[in-house]
Amino acid sequence: MQLGTVPDVHLFFSCIPHAAVNHQDKSWEVIFDRLYRRYLRPEDLDPAASLMAILKPWFFAQPVDFVDWSKMVPGQSILDPRRKTLGQVFANFFSYFDISVGSAKYQIDNHGYGPLASVVRLVIADMGDFIRYDQERPLADYDKLARNAPPYWSLPRQELDNYEA
Repeated sequence: MQLGTVPDVHLFFSCIPHAAVNHQDKSWEVIFDRLYRRYLRPEDLDPAASLMAILKPWFFAQPVDFVDWSKMVPGQSILDPRRKTLGQVFANFFSYFDISVGSAKYQIDNHGYGPLASVVRLVIADMGDFIRYDQERPLADYDKLARNAPPYWSLPRQELDNYEA
């Protein structure tokens, strides 16, 4: 399921702090670190789903001009800024998240924990690159990422061959 381009995904996550400011009693680490940079473990699924449920109405309440679309490079986005709300622009992010979490929970409930099938992670959308860089990447590689390291999915392909977390 393709969310969008790397700039599209960065834009989505850049909006989240604006929504989170009204929910400072929540721990957003599961979204900002686990989902954005690493992967959601089975124990992260419910907390992440609860936070996404908080985010969704906020996104649907924000007018599309909440974002400065002039900063998006033409041709590097599949988002439609002609929509009325950010929720409409990013609707697939929420629905694909729900599908992915549901799939991971189904896997756990019906087949037990499987290291790749029981987690939710952002990966490279291009099938050739996915097979080369993400399909076989051990989860331990994600766990080793430094807090300020860019996520694997955001790196230019030429950097991935020699990338050290």
